[in-house]
Amino acid sequence: MDLGSLDTVTPEEAREAARQCRLKRKDGIDPLEERRIAEAARKLDVGRIKLFDEVAAQCLERYKKRWTPRYWENARRWLEVWVSPKWGNLPMDVIDVDMVKALLQPIQEKRGGRGGAPTAQGVRIIIKQVIDYAVAAKYRKPGDNPASNAGALSILMPDHDHEIENHPALPIEQVGAFMKELRAHRDQRGSYHRHPGSEGSSHRLPTALALELCILTGVRQGQVEEMRWVDLDPTKKLWTCKRHKVSKKKKADHEVVMSDAATAVLDAVKAQGVAGEHVFPGDSRSLHMARGSISSFLKRCFSHWKDENGETIHVHGFRTTFKSWAREHGFNEAAELQLGHFKGNVEEIYARLARLLSKRRLMMEAWARHCDRTEPLDAVVHDLGEARKQRA
Repeated sequence: MDLGSLDTVTPEEAREAARQCRLKRKDGIDPLEERRIAEAARKLDVGRIKLFDEVAAQCLERYKKRWTPRYWENARRWLEVWVSPKWGNLPMDVIDVDMVKALLQPIQEKRGGRGGAPTAQGVRIIIKQVIDYAVAAKYRKPGDNPASNAGALSILMPDHDHEIENHPALPIEQVGAFMKELRAHRDQRGSYHRHPGSEGSSHRLPTALALELCILTGVRQGQVEEMRWVDLDPTKKLWTCKRHKVSKKKKADHEVVMSDAATAVLDAVKAQGVAGEHVFPGDSRSLHMARGSISSFLKRCFSHWKDENGETIHVHGFRTTFKSWAREHGFNEAAELQLGHFKGNVEEIYARLARLLSKRRLMMEAWARHCDRTEPLDAVVHDLGEARKQRA
């Protein structure tokens, strides 16, 4: 590779340039290819050239209100960490399938820490969205998106051995004992950490109340952490999650039925006298409870509770426990609606409009009673004929 003549480049400058080229090769960047791309970019109309970072910033701004805050922040971070260091100054027109493969493959092959197959998939999706935006804004010629998984990329990318694992879940028969311990848990921190109006050791932590609400409703922890008073209907015992992920797919808000036990948790929150828009307010840095607070509390205070394989249970695992209980008791369809699962089959188009509120109310009250039960039900099988004779 030509680094320049001795008339214009000193030996020290040439060695430094060679070192920079080796560093680029280590990061998967071909210096010759980069030079060719830069030369081609200079020959294009300067007024029409848009670099990747410029288009990515416009794309993020365009979708800031459409995407959830969490996904938007993830997209911004993926671009900043994985894409911008290599593509930030590249024109949008030069990005092709080989470049996408060269970017994603090292991410997919990483083991431990950052990276891995799920991260590579997330990076691919946001790259595809940026390129789609570039085509719509006429920063790139129309054509097949090189980051699309339906094109050549799916053939060129190597297979990965990543397997999706379910979160460790508490066995159904242990829920009552866990809830008893959870409800008995009290704030053991100093008075500096307690909310105004709480009294000594009788105070229940907001995270404990939030975890109990997660279990009693079957929702995701992020929904509880961002829960707002205005979304609650105490009369109907209904909670409408307007920013739930199902809203974009189903074009309807996620309605969560509340049992008497769940509303009692909300009454306990009110009794602590904490005012604000959110049921579980955050600190000065956040309007609502910080993301992951419920998981951290469960891990810190209840790490001795294990699943059937001996692994420490996870907050999301309680959704599995609830779904397993619901299937055993004939509430499968109602449980899907309560959990906010979206069914995309054409055959179930009418099922998307169903609310099953009455059936769900029966289900959630039955689930709440199960959560109160610390002893298993009587497993003795009685003869129906004999029972009728005794009654007669």
